Amino acid sequence: MFKSLAPGFLLATPPLTDPSFKQTVVLLFAHTLDGAMGLVINRPSRRFLGEVVDSAGLECPEATLRGRRVFNGGPVQSESGWVVFEGPDTRGESFSIAGDLRVTGSLDVFKELLRDRNRGRMMFLLGYSGWGPGQLDAEVEGGSWMPVPPRAGTIFEIPVEERWRYAYLECGIDPNLWSPTIGDG
Repeated sequence: MFKSLAPGFLLATPPLTDPSFKQTVVLLFAHTLDGAMGLVINRPSRRFLGEVVDSAGLECPEATLRGRRVFNGGPVQSESGWVVFEGPDTRGESFSIAGDLRVTGSLDVFKELLRDRNRGRMMFLLGYSGWGPGQLDAEVEGGSWMPVPPRAGTIFEIPVEERWRYAYLECGIDPNLWSPTIGDG
């Protein structure tokens, strides 16, 4: 029987060596029988938000936002824009994660967030991580991913280079002590 893992985090297990996902934390926001979608939250790109909004012809007058790092959300559609944010979505064009944490790919919601001086915390990403029907389930069963509950603090309060290890430690697991084999006692 199918059980959705979204919303949640997917922690790449230490044996996962795919360069796109090694030591990543994926914020999984959709998981159905048709497939799954998520955003890698610990891979900053070399791009800044000012450059991205300028190339899209959007207005972003706030200098602090323009200087924010954009993250690589995953290898699929690397120019598609995504925002992880805290706060309401009056348009109803976002995925609810936990509490007031949301994910959107809506350009209209993105524009509203750029204009809203009272907005909550935000993270900007290009591209996403995607899985076809049954693919993620097989990868979890095969031990590539460890699903855990999502936490906004991991996204917004933990330094990017520490998020993967921190998410494991929060579950009581030290990834440095990970063993690929099961012991007998």
